[in-house]
Amino acid sequence: MTDTIFGLESGGDLLHRTAGRSPVERARFDGCADAAAFVEQMAATVEGEVMQLVPVFTAGSFEFSRLVADAVLRRGAKLRAVWSSKVLEEPAAAAHAKWLAVRRSAPRVVDHVPIRATLVDRAAAIVHDDDGRAGLIQLDRVLGSLSLIGDRLWRNGIESEIGGADAGESSCDARKKMVLRLLAEGLTDDAIARRIGVSVRTVRNDVAGAMVGLRARSRFQAGVRAVQLGLV
Repeated sequence: MTDTIFGLESGGDLLHRTAGRSPVERARFDGCADAAAFVEQMAATVEGEVMQLVPVFTAGSFEFSRLVADAVLRRGAKLRAVWSSKVLEEPAAAAHAKWLAVRRSAPRVVDHVPIRATLVDRAAAIVHDDDGRAGLIQLDRVLGSLSLIGDRLWRNGIESEIGGADAGESSCDARKKMVLRLLAEGLTDDAIARRIGVSVRTVRNDVAGAMVGLRARSRFQAGVRAVQLGLV
């Protein structure tokens, strides 16, 4: 996976290079509120799917709006959100993940999301530049590229365990559950660290603590035992 889309290095480049190449309803939005209002309109008419690629947490953004998510789900459409692992470090994001999980739409987590974008029915995309400014893209070629990236991130992502956590559970506890789950799948410490976006040292400390607490003789046994006991 690269950070480029057809050689474009950022969402800002993507918006700049596609401007004027195809008739679109809105080339640029007049601020975050304007973009959010447009997304709310799209959510009210979506037919199949909304895909969100979220590299960072932005307080008050539509990616974390229950109003938008509820509008999508009420129409029977799918909401597929892929977040970078650092997003879950924010309490508000963790709470939203739990809210989505209850509705069977938990976000998936990867170590890195290369672009901030929201795709609606794969027919339109709201893309943000590095400064948070947003624009609308409807070029088939670019939409196809964004869809491929989103699909690949979704396949490689891990469903947020924070979404199923108890109200009093910390992000640290949720991370440890995720580590145990990946141990049971046979992943190495390095692979787990890359998946959830933490250091290898952090993973090894979590593994060591789990082995002691579960009286396991191996890393793999600790993961399997946690699954058998219903801990993950």
